[in-house]
Amino acid sequence: LPLAARLSGGLVGADALRMLEAGNTGDPDGITAVLGRPPRDPSVFIAAPEAARLRAGLRLRRAVLALRVSLAAMWLGTAWVSLWGYPREASHALLARVGLHGGVAEAALWSGALLDALLGIAMLLLPRRRPVYYAQLALMAGYTVLISLWLPEFWLHPFGPLLKNVPIAGAILALILLDRAHGPGDR
Repeated sequence: LPLAARLSGGLVGADALRMLEAGNTGDPDGITAVLGRPPRDPSVFIAAPEAARLRAGLRLRRAVLALRVSLAAMWLGTAWVSLWGYPREASHALLARVGLHGGVAEAALWSGALLDALLGIAMLLLPRRRPVYYAQLALMAGYTVLISLWLPEFWLHPFGPLLKNVPIAGAILALILLDRAHGPGDR
């Protein structure tokens, strides 16, 4: 409750709740004059069919947010693991199989991790995310093609590092279709 009081500027707090519980209400004449009619009971503010539609929209927005946050966490986690979680020697060995060695391999490792991190951050912070989603699909397709050509055994790996790209691509496509934060023209 203290957090609610702070966030609401004091409108929601212990005193306000005590007054509501006690039935403390004001004179409705002022609001009646403004509305041009008596105020409605809160139970009929929103008609049942409209309430169902609004609930469905809210559920969809929550699902989109959960999808966005989970995919952002995946991109950010991948960046962290690439740089600090996975043994550097093992990363260099994989990059060597793609033909990258020494400083070029290190630059590729850092560049890939930086791209992953930027895509994760962009999903969380940018108001227009559709270009971010397309960039994710392009980067993921690039990774998949490179790995398929030089490390094809990853298609048969028991943890499915390449197979997981299929549902991840589906999730990103769902965000392209459902995430409404692409600017006013996309609403």
